[in-house]
Amino acid sequence: MMSVVYFLLAAIDMAVNLLCPSRLNTMAPRRRPREGVAEQATRQEAGDAPPPEQTQPLPQDAHSGIAPPPPPSQVAQGLDMTRFLEGMAQFVAQHRDAPVPQGGTGKVLKEFLQFQPPQFLGQPDPDAARAWLDAVERTFHSVECVPEERVLLASYQLQAHALTWWSSEWETTFQSRPLRQIPWQEFVVSFKRAFCPTYVRTKRLYQFLDLQQRDFTVVQYRARFVELGCYAP
Repeated sequence: MMSVVYFLLAAIDMAVNLLCPSRLNTMAPRRRPREGVAEQATRQEAGDAPPPEQTQPLPQDAHSGIAPPPPPSQVAQGLDMTRFLEGMAQFVAQHRDAPVPQGGTGKVLKEFLQFQPPQFLGQPDPDAARAWLDAVERTFHSVECVPEERVLLASYQLQAHALTWWSSEWETTFQSRPLRQIPWQEFVVSFKRAFCPTYVRTKRLYQFLDLQQRDFTVVQYRARFVELGCYAP
């Protein structure tokens, strides 16, 4: 707020100098003391009238011989100053009433990275792609970000081949829309289509349905069940 006040004062001082340049170079001439009534009567009786005021001719342009236009009147200068001050008052009111941004995307991204979400390189491994999605979604719940920020945060963790894919997908499928306008579910559908194709998910589903403990320990069986259970409808 102080910076806006300093800016307003500097702008007013500059405007006064521009509109009234004579203020800097000349001072108002000292007025002669007014004559008393007796002195005026004496001068009139003696026939001594005050000399007429002499006016200096307007300077002419040395090349064209045309006299320059007279300086603007004080009324015009006053109107210009009034309009200027009204504009500055409106400027200060707008900046004073503007809401102060709280946090923002940079703050959310910093909190998101503090949880160290994994990066995805785009390797041809459907299980790795699915695990990356699950890890990123868990981080979303920890950060408590709004849904509009999910695609922006997740795309920050795409690297190598995955980043190349996303650059092309963003320009073609999503037509370069702002990331905040892309729903998270639409991103997930495109991601699975690229790195978890349908035939792979179908295969994992059959493996889940045929899963038996057999030689697995209880811990191993539970881990395999959770891994394949992600592909169940």
